[in-house]
Amino acid sequence: CDRRQRQMCIRDRYHIYEPFRRRGYALEACRAIVKYGFETLELDKIRLCTKRSNTASRILAEKMGFIQVPSSCKDSIVFCMQKGYNSLYTK
Repeated sequence: CDRRQRQMCIRDRYHIYEPFRRRGYALEACRAIVKYGFETLELDKIRLCTKRSNTASRILAEKMGFIQVPSSCKDSIVFCMQKGYNSLYTK
């Protein structure tokens, strides 16, 4: 695969049970995934897809520095992060 095309898509296929929410677990997990994608897999871009109705995941994506990008999908929102830009995954 051409390095310029190396990207990964993260889909919100996880669930955090109510007693464990708002403790930073999702943020910690997403930071680890993004760090792994950029540093180990040497990806240039990571996309994050979430349902429009999932407010918590949308807030998390924005908190991490993902930027919303246009998408043709009606029920999902797509965010993107490029290596070296808008990335707060190490903080």
